[in-house]
Amino acid sequence: MRKSLLLVPFCLLLSGMAFAEDKQSPECENQTTQADMNTCAADLAAKADDALNAQYKRTRKAAIAWDAAQDEADRGAEKALLAAQRAWIAYRDAECTLEGVSTNGGSMQPLMINGCLERLSKVRSDDLKEIENGLK
Repeated sequence: MRKSLLLVPFCLLLSGMAFAEDKQSPECENQTTQADMNTCAADLAAKADDALNAQYKRTRKAAIAWDAAQDEADRGAEKALLAAQRAWIAYRDAECTLEGVSTNGGSMQPLMINGCLERLSKVRSDDLKEIENGLK
């Protein structure tokens, strides 16, 4: 079991390296091979992660502004956001590893893991947007 869990980061690294080397990434609408599907899934997961990181920065900025407007005893939005985000990242990574377990060692595993990463990152971006709006 432990060996299979160690393969997940390795598979993600390989799928990321394959994507970086292939400057001509396949059209995501016209995927015909598992490699194309894996490459597309990695690209979509990376884009969702970029959007998540941008939203996190906006939410953090709102948390900092919130804290600045509060009495010292009522501050803590930025600290709570950081703790929540760290916990969420641990959850996301564990959840996506779990989703990939059914395809351990198979060519479809990167597709499963990256699909999970994309999906959960989009949900978290939406959650962070709501938090940002609540802090304004």
